[in-house]
Amino acid sequence: MENVLTTTFVTGLLASSFSLAIPLLLATLGEVFVERSGLLNMGIEGMILMGCFVSYIGAVYGGGVMMGILASIVMGVLIGLLMALLTLKMHANQSICGIVFNFFATGATGFFNRYIMGVSLIPTTVQTLQPLPIPFLSEIPIIGFLFNQNIMAYLTVILVPIAAFLLFRTNLGLKIRAVGGNAQAADTMGIDVIKIRSWMWIVGAVLACLAGAYLTLTIGLFSDGMSNNRGFIAIALVVFARWMPWNALLGAFVFGFADALQLRLQALSLGIPYQFLVMLPYVLTIIVLIIGASSKYVNPSVVAVPYVREGKELN
Repeated sequence: MENVLTTTFVTGLLASSFSLAIPLLLATLGEVFVERSGLLNMGIEGMILMGCFVSYIGAVYGGGVMMGILASIVMGVLIGLLMALLTLKMHANQSICGIVFNFFATGATGFFNRYIMGVSLIPTTVQTLQPLPIPFLSEIPIIGFLFNQNIMAYLTVILVPIAAFLLFRTNLGLKIRAVGGNAQAADTMGIDVIKIRSWMWIVGAVLACLAGAYLTLTIGLFSDGMSNNRGFIAIALVVFARWMPWNALLGAFVFGFADALQLRLQALSLGIPYQFLVMLPYVLTIIVLIIGASSKYVNPSVVAVPYVREGKELN
């Protein structure tokens, strides 16, 4: 146990926690926007996986990290438009569309990875995101890792106050929350419910795909199923965060910490069965869902409820 209490162990654990929290935070912020508008994105796991794959292919054939990131953004826009078409125009069930998309993404990424890259014992590696240390700040003991991150990590953290400001301090944010709170009343006030929700589908899908890009571009590889259930954890994190961006930052770090802790405890060989350690993040997920289910704080009020304007009928 003395190995656990060293400064090196604690610093490494916190740094790993932060790194593992970034993709969770990106996906959770996207889901916050989606659910604030009254939608439910059950396909976020598949979106992260698609982001992993297209960023890898983009980096391989585009020559670097920037093309990988751009490819993930384009894929996010396309997925967002597809989900908007299915759920808002064709009135398909949001949950079913999301679950089906998860299955599609799993199969499609596995197939096209083998079709494009072939089967090899030594997979092709790509350029990775490099840390950009901030002078002096990166040398601070214990917390210096916060100032020695790559560009995507910095931008993700900056996105938290931007998202909070956008949702609670702008007219657009008011419209998003109005649509998620009472779509009928929002429509009566002249807010275009379908337009707002379509944009939120795109925002949520783009951020989920960027989460996948972060996973790929930090290790330089793609592997089947590398999203590793992060999408489902992100959905639980939205409940934990009470649909608040700042709370999402805290929640993502907590889950990142749990994941990093179980990985490092396995490496220390403390005699604890590794199956129990692997369970740690998912046990935390269940606890979060139980707390959320027992909470009286429910907002927004029309999540996953389809909206059909008065005078129109579902086909």
